[in-house]
Amino acid sequence: VSLAGMEDLDPNSVEFIKEAATRALSNSELGHIAIDDSSDAARFTGSLNEGNWNFGEYRGVQTVSMR
Repeated sequence: VSLAGMEDLDPNSVEFIKEAATRALSNSELGHIAIDDSSDAARFTGSLNEGNWNFGEYRGVQTVSMR
């Protein structure tokens, strides 16, 4: 989440949290959800017999643009 323009908001305030959430959900230069395991699993390979706890389908490498 870009914090540009949020300098006057108290980080512990409801207004700050709402604005940060709005930006994260916008999928714009203001913010993105970087990891959403329920819909887009990470690629996982393990050599120590770890379990693969991912959900969703791996959709390849993704990039985002942010300020």
